[in-house]
Amino acid sequence: MKKIVLLLLAYTGVYAQSEIKNFKGTIKNSIVDSVIVENQRGTWHKGYALDKNGNFSGRLQQGLSMFTLYYGETEIPLFLGNDSDITITADAKNLIETLRFEGKGMEENTFLADMERDKAELANQLKRGVSKEALEQPASEMVDSWKARMKDKSLSFHFKTFAGYSFVQMDSKRILDELDSEIAITRMEGK
Repeated sequence: MKKIVLLLLAYTGVYAQSEIKNFKGTIKNSIVDSVIVENQRGTWHKGYALDKNGNFSGRLQQGLSMFTLYYGETEIPLFLGNDSDITITADAKNLIETLRFEGKGMEENTFLADMERDKAELANQLKRGVSKEALEQPASEMVDSWKARMKDKSLSFHFKTFAGYSFVQMDSKRILDELDSEIAITRMEGK
């Protein structure tokens, strides 16, 4: 009995620390020398050097979770699991708009990238002076479209569990308030 318990503990420890097999990407026209990946809680992070062509690759010593990829000051949400085999491509000149994923985990990460593109469009409208009140309906429709996409069978159960509550269950007013705050901070910093 003691051997079985020890064997189970060893197996659980190995499984919990398993690495994501392939995590790689290319950021064309890069102006930075590395990207950083951090887990959702901020308790783990790792840097990946970019070569002269903007390529990076490595392994994550983490299990199934939400992560953030930092490229300079740009934050890109990622969903990665132990079975992820993902390739990220983008052009630094327009990172969010050109962000693409291939491989296992592509659907979930494309969904997150689409959410970032949607929010960027709202932020651009706020920057151009469109009032928050005028954007309430488009923001509400945007959140409704995210909720509808969460029902897509190609999205993994784990993604729906992690991302569904973290990203999609927010209301449109909160999104507009957050974007408006981010814009105000950026203006105060003179960027």
